Amino acid sequence: MVVIGGRTNTVGEEVPMEVYDTESSEWYKFNVLQRFRLSCWQLDGQIFVHGGFENDNPNIPINVISRIDSNKLFDGFPNLLQKLMPKQVKPGVD
Repeated sequence: MVVIGGRTNTVGEEVPMEVYDTESSEWYKFNVLQRFRLSCWQLDGQIFVHGGFENDNPNIPINVISRIDSNKLFDGFPNLLQKLMPKQVKPGVD
């Protein structure tokens, strides 16, 4: 599970991107993107983030798509990288 963006009651406080490994029950934090009220999606190891608000201008929405390369971001975390790879399905096996 990936949690991107958000804010706290402290104006301008940075909120890291957090990744929760559901198998090991471990949290990982990455200082990648500082936005809130955004939309995001994942495709082929890339996380795309659209719009939202930045801490510097919390009242002005932005119209920007940012890309986070999960393969590079998780490079030092082989257990997370492994989970990005799609499971290979063997023909005839359910």
